[in-house]
Amino acid sequence: MSSPDLDRFRLASRAVGASLQASTPSEPARDPVEIWKGSFLALFGSPIDTPKALSLSLVCETLKGVFEVRQAWTPQLHRHSSVVVSAGKGALYDRQSGLALPGSYLRRMPDGMQAPHCMDFHLEPRWQWGDLPILERALYLPFNHYDNFGHFVTETISYLWPFLEPCPSKTPIPVLLSMGKSEGLVSQVCSFMDNAGYTPVFDVDLPALYGVAELLLPEATLHLHSMSSTAYLRTAAAFGDWVIQSAATEDLPAEVLDRLYVSRSRLAGDVRQVEEEALLEERLATLGWTIYHPQLHSLAHQVATYRQARCVAGFEGSALHALAMAGFGQRGQGVIVLGDLVSPDYLLQFSAQQLPGFYLYCTQPEGGFGGEGGLHLRRRSLLASVDVVSQMLEALASSF
Repeated sequence: MSSPDLDRFRLASRAVGASLQASTPSEPARDPVEIWKGSFLALFGSPIDTPKALSLSLVCETLKGVFEVRQAWTPQLHRHSSVVVSAGKGALYDRQSGLALPGSYLRRMPDGMQAPHCMDFHLEPRWQWGDLPILERALYLPFNHYDNFGHFVTETISYLWPFLEPCPSKTPIPVLLSMGKSEGLVSQVCSFMDNAGYTPVFDVDLPALYGVAELLLPEATLHLHSMSSTAYLRTAAAFGDWVIQSAATEDLPAEVLDRLYVSRSRLAGDVRQVEEEALLEERLATLGWTIYHPQLHSLAHQVATYRQARCVAGFEGSALHALAMAGFGQRGQGVIVLGDLVSPDYLLQFSAQQLPGFYLYCTQPEGGFGGEGGLHLRRRSLLASVDVVSQMLEALASSF
């Protein structure tokens, strides 16, 4: 790390610590995520008007003091008795108090500041609850979402770790799933559960209100904008193994790839895009890179492709989360992430993976960081020519 980079990082780190500790009645504590963004941008210097690459290990250092990476931690399977399930609430409830069970609803952000899917934290206990139909035993997954790949590969997979081991019961334990039967990846998840000796049960096949005598509730091994862990990585890699083992041979890539560029250029127009990306891809193809459009392939093909590539590069996007399912980085591989203000969720994953690589700061958002609309959805443009960016990628890839 060069001296100017180190000095900027030290100053940024002190600023983060001071901002997190400063809190008075007249001036509430600032949003820790906003504080981290300032630290991240300061690392690259100001103004940032030309592309610059820094090691992932250095960039991931900005996470400290705000976010958490659990390297040696074992999630727990909590047991609750006398639980009430009310369809569509996004939480489960204690039958006596009516309070939402801790851990039964999805949490995000530092200190779990957001619970975006919990509709009610309390249900008024009813006398007629004594007449509820009762399920004797079940395991509950607080979040199972399959329409959005990014949330599936992070938050849904974070709860699948109980299925890494055979079911401890002689009879299959029901797994309560709150989504429709026909959603994209659900069949692969259900077969993963079946293989471990559990029985998936959909909420459409259950009463709108019922009780569970004994409920098993797994801890999340990842919280977006908050925490990642090696326990999450083990789960993701095991699920990736299962997906590949279950796939037909003809659905898997036949050749071993060297440098893989993961493209966003053919995604729908309502998602974040980079104006010059198609031109960048053309240039990289002439240099021997494989241009990969993950949405055109099965999940098994994606995981197998990432596993065999020596270098994976691409702009920030949910496809990079699939590197966790590929066990990426365990065979001398490296990653190059392109963009500007990256989501901390990618850095948390790469930090847990201890993944070699670089962050190539090379774009600017329409209207700048203070422009209108969600920053993560706005179009980007390159800070330099396609030739300059492609040459930087070539140089960085040669280090793996």
